[in-house]
Amino acid sequence: MRVLHVIDSLDPRCGGPPAVVLRLAAGQCLVGHEACVLTYSAPGGDQRIADSMMGIPGVDRVRIHSIAREKTVLSRALGSQASRWMSAHDRSWDVIHIHGVWDAAVRAAAGFARRRGTPYVMVPHASLDPWAMRQTPVKRLKKALAMAVQIRGLLNKAAFIHSLNVAESAGIRAAGVTSPLEVIPNGIFLEEVSSKPEAGRFRARRQELKGRPFILFLSRLHFKKGLDHLVAGFEVARNQVPDLQLVIAGPDDGEQARVEADIAVRGLQEHVHLVGPLYGADKFAALVDACAFCLPSRMEGFSIAILEALAFECPVIISPHCNFPEVPANGAGLEVPLEPEAIGAAMAKVARDEELRREVVTRGLDLVRRDYTWVSIAEEVIRRYQSHSIGR
Repeated sequence: MRVLHVIDSLDPRCGGPPAVVLRLAAGQCLVGHEACVLTYSAPGGDQRIADSMMGIPGVDRVRIHSIAREKTVLSRALGSQASRWMSAHDRSWDVIHIHGVWDAAVRAAAGFARRRGTPYVMVPHASLDPWAMRQTPVKRLKKALAMAVQIRGLLNKAAFIHSLNVAESAGIRAAGVTSPLEVIPNGIFLEEVSSKPEAGRFRARRQELKGRPFILFLSRLHFKKGLDHLVAGFEVARNQVPDLQLVIAGPDDGEQARVEADIAVRGLQEHVHLVGPLYGADKFAALVDACAFCLPSRMEGFSIAILEALAFECPVIISPHCNFPEVPANGAGLEVPLEPEAIGAAMAKVARDEELRREVVTRGLDLVRRDYTWVSIAEEVIRRYQSHSIGR
């Protein structure tokens, strides 16, 4: 089967979708299919993208086509560059797998597929979640207009909508989407995590930690990630575990200044450390050394960061809005409400209870190995294509 994946950007600063696209395409190649990726170039991000691809099994088999960004308002609205590329490189794709909803390349790819009669699949990556849809009056109005004028029509002509979890499916239906839904989660390549960094490597490079235990936040610094709850919860945890530290790792996505102000108001400057984005081996070294990973999100699709923490045997503390109920159901981590007292209590509990840490990391690793590997997920995606008469 020939699959064309389309995404706005492969820059890891854009969060989880770029990591998902690369690995799903690689997984499809590893199970005997042909997968390509069409994306816009990311000025200044070439090295980040190259680093993010290192160590992905099968990624060398994925052909990546990078096109120049649209230069005018009209071309951005039409996705002209993406449309021209697809017209020039029409290889009778069996399916176009489109990642995202709002971007120019997404609209262009769906429109192209409709004109050519090519089946296409769309993955909203949580962008249709009711929480995401109602953020700020201006964005709410713009999204409502886009949905009414074009986006809902494109979604409703898809062969199916690729949803990441049951909760996301409910949000997609609430947005008025009537296409068939297929729930297929994200995954991880066990080969990427088979060789762990040496314990103590991250801590040794961060002298500000002074060898003390730390909780790790690893994601974009965005309002939806619940950093206000994270910092407030950490203040509670320090009252119980005075030497506990908090490491916040990730690129700024509009929230860093507010987080820094919050840290200062609480007098936590010596105990909370913003270290910027971590990629590849540096990210994995942080997971190995952390006594827990904490993601108190207001909304998630399917977090790759949580999977990576589970795979690196780092205890996870997540909110119900991470939409990963399999974690608490399998005893693979702690799920707590978005309340500082609950988050802080969970941080302190994991930091102090070595037996609990051993128990949850064992179950977490078992969960990943059983249900969330990219090869099995790639095979499942192919089966879902075929169930909708794609590729036959």
